Amino acid sequence: MTIKHISLSELEGLEAKDFIAKKIGSKKSLLKGDFEVCKLINKGITEKLIPAAVLIPIIERNNKLSVIFTKRNAKLKNHAGQISFPGGKKDSTDISIEQTAVRETCEEIGLIIKQSEIIGKMSTWETRTGFLITPVLAFISDPPKLKKNNFEVDEIFEVPLRYLFNPNNFILEKLCFEKKHYEFYAIKYLNYYIWGATAGLIVNLYNLLR
Repeated sequence: MTIKHISLSELEGLEAKDFIAKKIGSKKSLLKGDFEVCKLINKGITEKLIPAAVLIPIIERNNKLSVIFTKRNAKLKNHAGQISFPGGKKDSTDISIEQTAVRETCEEIGLIIKQSEIIGKMSTWETRTGFLITPVLAFISDPPKLKKNNFEVDEIFEVPLRYLFNPNNFILEKLCFEKKHYEFYAIKYLNYYIWGATAGLIVNLYNLLR
């Protein structure tokens, strides 16, 4: 199917899968990580990056698109209570970075991703905490009821794609931590505060598809 003159705000329905699949392989210049958003972060601290992956699950229901997020368990040692995509570091048994994203998604929210639902990969994101994150996109129509892993996840929720793709909702925040000033992207939706690498990946996805 050839899609002509489609605007980002009009991405609805299954035809969007073809549109996204064509765009994801483009050579657009995107943000490469935390160090690029905030120039004060020393890229040298991430010389030995740990491979990791997240899944960006784009959900289609009744010709409307949304994206699944998780709110991490408040008692976790790292990134407690933060908003994220399902994902984690690559295990030695994972044969590919896509398998990492699929495995972690199943473990965290009970969503089994079929190979046919995977659209592709975006460029990697380097975090100041030493991870090299590969975002894997999947397009799922009418997903089954999700089941969260209570040890890792406090809540599963969705945000409309139209909202995420409104650049007026992108905020460049500033934070003072240990006498240093940091900058990072954030997106506020209802009572949810999406920030850091997760928000940065949304900004990259928006710039890739526009």
